[in-house]
Amino acid sequence: MSTTPYQYQIVASSGLSEAERASVSALAALCNAEASLDLKLSLDFPAGGADQDANAFRAYHDGDLVGYCGLDGGGERTAEVCGMVYPAHRRHGIGRALLDAVAAEAERRGTRELLVICEDASSDGRAFVTSTGARYRFSERRMELDLARRPHSASPERPSVTLRAVAIGDLPRVAATRGAAFDDPPEDAIAHLERDLADPNTRYYLASVDGATAATFKVIRLDGRAYIYAFGVLPEWRRRGVGRGTLARAFDVLAAEGFARVALEVETENAPAIALYETMGFRTITTYGYYALPLGMPDASPA
Repeated sequence: MSTTPYQYQIVASSGLSEAERASVSALAALCNAEASLDLKLSLDFPAGGADQDANAFRAYHDGDLVGYCGLDGGGERTAEVCGMVYPAHRRHGIGRALLDAVAAEAERRGTRELLVICEDASSDGRAFVTSTGARYRFSERRMELDLARRPHSASPERPSVTLRAVAIGDLPRVAATRGAAFDDPPEDAIAHLERDLADPNTRYYLASVDGATAATFKVIRLDGRAYIYAFGVLPEWRRRGVGRGTLARAFDVLAAEGFARVALEVETENAPAIALYETMGFRTITTYGYYALPLGMPDASPA
């Protein structure tokens, strides 16, 4: 008795149409519910023409969406990827085929390393990542705050912080602030900042005290949630209440825009930041591991 081989198709596109995004989100909801996960998937790629670089990779079986992987940062030296395969369709090579396709596209665009994101709570995911040869690099907590319980922005114990949404002309100052806060070369950040600013769901802010720039961060508004990323305080303003004051101001802005919750991610080794967020009401939702997969080496590309 012959058995029909399991067949699937990988489809790559620059972004997702509204219908495609809805189907990927529905698949993510099923995968999350099956294992109590909160997958960190990149979905917010605008649909483009056929000549655009590919960022969204979908797997279909008999016309049904059964897998997905997003490439975030393709063309940069290091890019991030996170994917999923519906449980009933695992162990047919779909996850490996998706990662192969993403790796080939990233390498074509000059990326030298993928950071594969895997939630600690996913035993299947961790087993898959181990099978690719990717090496553990670091972990981040995702923390979340109910804005109804946010701290008041005004306090006699910390300086008065002013927030300003960033315009295109402010990008050099944002890059310089980020460079000083994270010890990164500012010149490497400008192109990335320009791409971010073109996204209507992404906004950068500069925080100042008495007219002097003290901090910067970005907010991504996605699926009804607000995410704070790249939050950095200049060294000379640390331990003076500026970080707490900046966050409190940000919470006021987001609450006024109608958001009920705000989330952020922080490295598990960053104890001072975790302590700050916990005192402001954040609680840990999950933890993500980041695993480095080099590209452009014969023995390092996923098989």
